[in-house]
Amino acid sequence: MRLYRGFSLVELMVTVAVLGVLLAIAAPGFSDMMRNNRSQAAANELVSALNTARTEAVKRGSRVSLCPSSDGATCSGTSWQTGWIVFVDTAASDTAASPALGATLSRRTGMSGGATATGTASFIRFSGLGFAPKNSTITVQVTGCTGPNARTISFSASGRISVQKVNCT
Repeated sequence: MRLYRGFSLVELMVTVAVLGVLLAIAAPGFSDMMRNNRSQAAANELVSALNTARTEAVKRGSRVSLCPSSDGATCSGTSWQTGWIVFVDTAASDTAASPALGATLSRRTGMSGGATATGTASFIRFSGLGFAPKNSTITVQVTGCTGPNARTISFSASGRISVQKVNCT
């Protein structure tokens, strides 16, 4: 009599059924985790640009601004997901109503992961001391966002930048 090693058809079917049940349970949690990570990554892109602008302002001892831009050359509206530019601001004062585009320091076209970003500011200006004349917020979320997977980026007049998880809208 020969001994055969391996799995019987019944054992294989039970294993496949258990694997299917486990995947069905894990899939919704995995997709939420992916959306959460995309929101965080998109918010981090914008925070990085804000930190660059603030650092450059302090380093240069002059105003540096960041504004939404769809073409990478001019400021346009308050729709941050189309991209932004960081530039030396040649406006007459820290409280000027709009920025004056000087030398461009960096630019970004579009946010990753299909994220949208809306806020109250059409530009963010940092003084040579790293202060921002006004408090503002920008909310970042990805398409299909549910629950507390959006991010709100806040910056105070002191120039402090913070990110908080908020519910999607």
